[in-house]
Amino acid sequence: ERYDGLAVVRQPNAAAQTLVNQVNARRSRIYAERAAQQKVTAAEVGKVYAREIFSRAPAGTWFLGEDGRWVKK
Repeated sequence: ERYDGLAVVRQPNAAAQTLVNQVNARRSRIYAERAAQQKVTAAEVGKVYAREIFSRAPAGTWFLGEDGRWVKK
């Protein structure tokens, strides 16, 4: 998971990247819809979702911070 609410493949793998691309396409559509409703940017919505994803993720989940560093929950 990333700081902006999108998923990312931590260790390159073609099958995983395909799945992440699909997940990110769905998330991006949701973020854009919510942003239009709330009159904010999709990036702002993504960051709100990122906090929610982080809070619900199980221990051991890796997150990529805005500074480019990986952190394990």
